[in-house]
Amino acid sequence: HEAINNYNDKISLYKRLCKLSEKQHFQEESVHMDSYIISTTDFPTLIGKHPDMTKQDFDNLHILFRNPTDLTYLSPIFQETPLGNE
Repeated sequence: HEAINNYNDKISLYKRLCKLSEKQHFQEESVHMDSYIISTTDFPTLIGKHPDMTKQDFDNLHILFRNPTDLTYLSPIFQETPLGNE
């Protein structure tokens, strides 16, 4: 029930973490930090509330949609992201 925009602290967390992992101290340690939101609201319901957004928009905000029958929705969490590529 929260706003879906870049001002939402949960949504913008991944950007803050990526900036932190870019700092020289963390680069030397090969650390990459990220975050995702797993929405309990399914995509059709959420897109109905936000018709101006696309699936790609939600992906760009690191919002995943829970799907207990197909766990591949979790794959973005487990993909390796080399430092400096975000």
